[in-house]
Amino acid sequence: ELTRRKLAAFQEEQRRCGVVYLSRVPPHVTPVQIRQLLAVYGKVKRIFLTPEDETVRMRRKKAGGNKKQNYTEGWVEFADKRIAKRVCHTLNNTPMGTPST
Repeated sequence: ELTRRKLAAFQEEQRRCGVVYLSRVPPHVTPVQIRQLLAVYGKVKRIFLTPEDETVRMRRKKAGGNKKQNYTEGWVEFADKRIAKRVCHTLNNTPMGTPST
């Protein structure tokens, strides 16, 4: 049951969280890997990644490419707005992911 106190606590928690937009997600990186990469900076609450278009994926698979799901962009929600701002300034124009060997 939702009480006024619980509603106020939820609204305060939502007010404090910050969202970081990822304009490009490296190929073959999963939401779990994104969480591991960004958890170093602070508590990650939610992650949403937009999957690539199905026609692009089918064309890649048909040509003999990787069959894993790729993502085009995404949003990461941090528990603290200050941490989200710090992540934005730190990772702006910085390649993400692990370099392939």
